[in-house]
Amino acid sequence: MVPVYQFQAAQSYLRTNSMDEALAHYQRLLELDPSYGPQSWFTLRAVLNPDRIFQRTISGSADAALELSYVEFLSNQGDDESAFRIWRLVVAENVGANRAFSFPSAKPYLERLLDLGRIDDAETVWHDLQTLKIVATPAQAENENLIFNGDFEQLPLDAGFDWRWSDQETYLAIDFAAPGAYHGAHCLRIDFTVTHNDEYEPVAHFVRVFPNRSYRLEAYVRSDEITSDTGPSLRVSDTQQASFPDVVSKTTVGTTPWHPIYLHFSTGPETQFVRLSVWRPRGRTFPTEISGTFWLDAVSLRDTGPAPPSQLPDGAAKGPS
Repeated sequence: MVPVYQFQAAQSYLRTNSMDEALAHYQRLLELDPSYGPQSWFTLRAVLNPDRIFQRTISGSADAALELSYVEFLSNQGDDESAFRIWRLVVAENVGANRAFSFPSAKPYLERLLDLGRIDDAETVWHDLQTLKIVATPAQAENENLIFNGDFEQLPLDAGFDWRWSDQETYLAIDFAAPGAYHGAHCLRIDFTVTHNDEYEPVAHFVRVFPNRSYRLEAYVRSDEITSDTGPSLRVSDTQQASFPDVVSKTTVGTTPWHPIYLHFSTGPETQFVRLSVWRPRGRTFPTEISGTFWLDAVSLRDTGPAPPSQLPDGAAKGPS
């Protein structure tokens, strides 16, 4: 029952090439103390392939988070193909099981896939999490709408393909469950609490798109006493290849009722996902400092067809029709 003794026994059997005994002790070790995982897996990678390590020391563990820890370990080692393959095995083991893991256990791997630009894998992981009901699908979700949780009817996860917020909250207050929505029960409310002239990007959302396609963004906004010559707007950016310039909606200033704003853009030949954000640039003309309140709701993004030929680089193929 003492983990360090299990570790020493496993190491001893491994040095004498007694593989079955070594793996049995590694398996018991990880049952007793999962924190030995990275150290054990790093040692075993010198003599076994990733799938073998998984099957003999982790698979079927009562601790599903341990399996995800191994996926994260492989990804951090740069073995992304093996990490994704093991992820799929973990998902298969957990479908219909009573030991489903939590979102925080999966978040590091999902975020790493996005950081690496492995968008197809990240999208698969996101859909797997919905299948396992670890990520709840919004009740008002529309199949054609590419924005997840566009009505703010559930609290965002601050990760994956959901809304996320920045640490820039010195002069801001953000409420993802504000009342008085345009549609449904909740909306996003941003209060500029201290009069100040700065660039703000308090919330953002990564959205899966495809190359050489045209898209239409629609959202409803309102405002109360927004000062400054530049109020909040919506901005769409290609964060990977910058194959199209940023697209920015009309700004919202003063006091306005709920009203729609629109954006149209076409992706480039390498675009796989875009970053949608609420953005306020620095003011340049009086009054420059911003205060007041901004609301956002009913955000939707829809594919409207192939990008116009005039917007495609020479020789670029159109996306799926």
